[in-house]
Amino acid sequence: MNERSLSFVFSRFARYYREHSVIPPKDIPHREFAFMPFSGGMVRHRSFSTLDELMAYIRREVPAHVYYSSAYYERPTLPMEEKGWRGAELVFDIDADHIATSCKELHDKWTCLACGKSGKGAAPKECPSCGSKTLKEQKWICDECLAAAKEETTRLLEVLEWDFGFSSKEIKVYFSGRRGYHIHVDSKAVLQLDGRARAEIADYFTGVGYEIRRWPRLEDGGWNRRLVEALLSIVEDPSQIPDPTLAEEVRKRQEDLIERILAGQSVYVKRSIKKKDVKYLLELAKEKASIHIDTLVTTDTARLIRLPGSLHGGTGLLVCPVENIDTFDPLKESPVLPHSETVTVSVTSSPEVRLRDERFGPFENEVVELPEDVAVFLICSGVAEVVR
Repeated sequence: MNERSLSFVFSRFARYYREHSVIPPKDIPHREFAFMPFSGGMVRHRSFSTLDELMAYIRREVPAHVYYSSAYYERPTLPMEEKGWRGAELVFDIDADHIATSCKELHDKWTCLACGKSGKGAAPKECPSCGSKTLKEQKWICDECLAAAKEETTRLLEVLEWDFGFSSKEIKVYFSGRRGYHIHVDSKAVLQLDGRARAEIADYFTGVGYEIRRWPRLEDGGWNRRLVEALLSIVEDPSQIPDPTLAEEVRKRQEDLIERILAGQSVYVKRSIKKKDVKYLLELAKEKASIHIDTLVTTDTARLIRLPGSLHGGTGLLVCPVENIDTFDPLKESPVLPHSETVTVSVTSSPEVRLRDERFGPFENEVVELPEDVAVFLICSGVAEVVR
């Protein structure tokens, strides 16, 4: 962003932090805090005794991003090997980036910084035109990808409660401020787990190592229950099956297959759905039943995670607590900057944006007057600059 836009966004973040406080983590003195200034770089290994001290720093420096450690330390300000690790929360990151959604082909873009070649959807490993690996990506937020992240979060919460036995009091959910959710488990049962144990937990959610040894039944619970539910979903909607011939066969025998699955019986039907088809359907169900988490976040015993109550420097949206995932609308509840005041911005290219209950755009090389929160969103997203 140019100097005028940077000054505008900085002033809006500063005003927000003057009027609001972040949500402090438990045991502030034993957490590491880190900050990313608007000028770039990372400031970390900071420690604060109280929320007042933390807020004084944030109000003075006005960072673009604020993080804190999922770990507890004896000496948070020292280098990692000297901090004195005391334990860590178990953290999950659900991000639309890790979930296949059709909307990405419509609103995500990539550009080769070497030759200017561009395309839609996820960026390739290298430019198909010149072979360069210096590609710039523009990832967007829309209702479809946020809904996918929300559904994935709901499934993760069910597994935490049903399969692992954590109570709702031990689990906290936060909207990340961009394309997903952070889930924190703060329980004595996980506090001392090392990276290997956390990797085992991550594998359970993603299905790594899960083998189908016998036909699964709902009453089995755990992964077998999830597999049956996924298989039922596929049979009820055969359009999810990539093989059109098998999809049509499943559609013809839909009622019988559903009855078999609910009864704990194989969907193998001689001369119709062959054994290789059954194996194929079970593999599809396994993929559908797996939960798409960022495993690096879950296995990390010293992870820095966004601080609730802070603003996301890539959107201007709030990293906010989620009380009820079923009714939570991130694009309605996370915009906290002023909406009544307007600013004129020049927008290069932007898909439609929904904030609160209003929609703006799409824009293509336009100068438009927009509410402040929408303008900040577009500027932080890298597609707009302040005109006046």
